[in-house]
Amino acid sequence: MQTGVAVKPEPVEVMRPRRSRFGAAGGLAASMVRDPNALSGVLLLAFFTIVALAAPLIAPYGPSVMQFQPMAAPSVQNLLGTTNTGQDIF
Repeated sequence: MQTGVAVKPEPVEVMRPRRSRFGAAGGLAASMVRDPNALSGVLLLAFFTIVALAAPLIAPYGPSVMQFQPMAAPSVQNLLGTTNTGQDIF
């Protein structure tokens, strides 16, 4: 039987998920880095984005432009030469 003494309950520590200082985007990025499939997908997407942005540097001439001498030998300007219609092969 109780004698009328009030028992104070001990405080319960609530476990909260660890939050990134970057908010939800930081948590998403952290979870993607931990998952190898997600990481490979992000890296592949980044690679294709960089190639698409660098396309004018990789192939500076239009695909149907005939601005070179026909059947020219490989040179610095035409790495693999030209076709019989004067189109750059590479």
